[in-house]
Amino acid sequence: APGGRRGEPPGQDGRGRGMIVQATKALVKSRLGLSFEGQGEQPLRRAIERRLAATGATASLDYVARLAQDPEELDALASLLTINETYFYREPEHLRLLTDHLAPELLRTRPPGRPVRILCVGCATGEEPYSIRMALRERWGNESDRDFAITGADLDREALAAARRGRYRPLAFRALDPERQARWFTATPEGDWRLADSIRGSVDFLQLNLLADTYPEALAGQDLIFYRNLSIYFDAPTRQIVMGRLGDLLQPAGYLLVGLAETLANDYGLLTLRDQGGVWYFSKQPAAPEPGPGAKPPRRTLPTRAVTLQPPPPHGLGSMAQTTDSLAPSPLVGEGWGEGAERLPRARLATAGPGAGAGLGAGVGAGSRIGVGGAGSV
Repeated sequence: APGGRRGEPPGQDGRGRGMIVQATKALVKSRLGLSFEGQGEQPLRRAIERRLAATGATASLDYVARLAQDPEELDALASLLTINETYFYREPEHLRLLTDHLAPELLRTRPPGRPVRILCVGCATGEEPYSIRMALRERWGNESDRDFAITGADLDREALAAARRGRYRPLAFRALDPERQARWFTATPEGDWRLADSIRGSVDFLQLNLLADTYPEALAGQDLIFYRNLSIYFDAPTRQIVMGRLGDLLQPAGYLLVGLAETLANDYGLLTLRDQGGVWYFSKQPAAPEPGPGAKPPRRTLPTRAVTLQPPPPHGLGSMAQTTDSLAPSPLVGEGWGEGAERLPRARLATAGPGAGAGLGAGVGAGSRIGVGGAGSV
């Protein structure tokens, strides 16, 4: 039959279909660091089918060979495997931590004349770095553009192009109060909202794979990295690799923020875990010395917030971000997530690369809305 079973790449018998899926899965794992197992294979199968049709490939394994040799085709496949869903002022606790504590400290200790550098990996269509710029502008005025340099990074070229355009649909404002929306956005006749040029022009964007062999030299020396709601789609070895490499980008007194539900699963001892008013973050500075004999160490109450994954939508695959809408108090499992992966937050995706492990407990849990990253999420 010319089309095979529904949802399968056309022109393949059962063994042929399995060969292309397995070969593509292995390639995506080695290049992007993500696993597709069980139900997690379905987005991959759909994306393969669409790219075979778009490229006119008649032999599926020829397409796999092209995928291995053509970075632009790999980008095109990755764009189909990612979720384009995030919003402004997501997890506002981190923005308050930034403006009330981290930014004042970084301003106080920076070398004279050098801006505080902030990197958002897995930035998707730009809502996160633009939210940061708005928060800084509201706290320090126009001078914040001089004092803070913000870069958004993501693997997905289409998502980055959308970020640079700075036009957003109403759903992107579901956590933004109307007064702030009116201050920074203008409604258009097309029904979307255009970001103020003064904000849009004050954030730089670049393409980044988090586990590429090398990072751009210009990224070295960050003061603060936002790495939020990305790592749940990585297995433990990949998370540790990414944390180490992002830590290498930080200044000696730099900080790193992960999503509110990701803290424990990224605490490998590579950075120091700190708490400010119940909001957890990582510092590159070492922890204070251990107390002497007989002294009681301070009690540390670890975060236990987790969320529930919703069933995947029938469509809507897009960029490297997705929402964490359903919050339910629940402890994280084991050293990271392991067998509790089905209860993890849906999140933006970053990419990983060679050396990544085998997925969240052998891949993404059933029912997750998995996509390959575009952070850059990256």
